[in-house]
Amino acid sequence: MVEQASKSSHKRYGKNKAKCARYYAKSTRSKHKLRNFIKNNIGKLWDDNKVENAISNFKDMQYKKHQKHALI
Repeated sequence: MVEQASKSSHKRYGKNKAKCARYYAKSTRSKHKLRNFIKNNIGKLWDDNKVENAISNFKDMQYKKHQKHALI
């Protein structure tokens, strides 16, 4: 039986490679996610320390995810 070369199941990006690189360089998705996190998950009765801690933890999580994503 002839072995086939491994093929990816999907194309990550094609003709929009430059647009995709700019999108990740500006961290657009992270900014939108942070805005929605603050809007939907921060309690109105929380004190400032708890709010800052929650936002800091969310930013750290997003930063770690962003580091795993490598544009080739």
